[in-house]
Amino acid sequence: SVLNVVHNHYPCGLPEKAIAQVLKNVLLAVQSIRCSHILLHSTGAVKLTGFRHCVFLQRNELTGTDNVLHNFDAEISDELLWLAPEILRQDLYGYGLSSDVYSIGITICEMANGFPPFSDMDRLQMLFEKSKGTTPRLLDCTTLPDKEDMQRDQQYRQRRRFSESLHVITDNCLKPLPENRWSVSKLLAHPFVKSIRKNRSFSSLLPNIM
Repeated sequence: SVLNVVHNHYPCGLPEKAIAQVLKNVLLAVQSIRCSHILLHSTGAVKLTGFRHCVFLQRNELTGTDNVLHNFDAEISDELLWLAPEILRQDLYGYGLSSDVYSIGITICEMANGFPPFSDMDRLQMLFEKSKGTTPRLLDCTTLPDKEDMQRDQQYRQRRRFSESLHVITDNCLKPLPENRWSVSKLLAHPFVKSIRKNRSFSSLLPNIM
């Protein structure tokens, strides 16, 4: 899985081209997206698991809008880090496809930074930060201050630079309000994603695993 690759070979995060290839393949959004549910094949193929939490949202023919969900599956309580704020709120507005877009944003951060956002917090603090609109970000020279006492991993992250396109995609996946997030179709149409015309082997994209 992507999680194993990150933990064992890329603890500070995956190369951007590998992130782009994974992203293009998972943009058929499903509930419960996270690195441990994304499987990589050496040929460049990407497979998703975790479909026991997948649901089918039909379009409401009367209103012309997508139906929403209101229930919360207790079995996904171990996946709170990846869940959108509106899922955690459990209010009358419910949640829909844009919640999966938020999970994609969290997963991008997990792939790029080497760990999921909010993982350094206890559950109550994480819920508070999400409820007040705290937005995760990619960690590189544009977001990390240059400090002398930084740990080695943070020094590595502070020296690298992700493309503006990856920052833009991540930021627009992680908008606190679901109506402000990009749709899956808009993400698929972005040049960063469209530039991946054919899957490359992960042995070339991730040389550390060889």
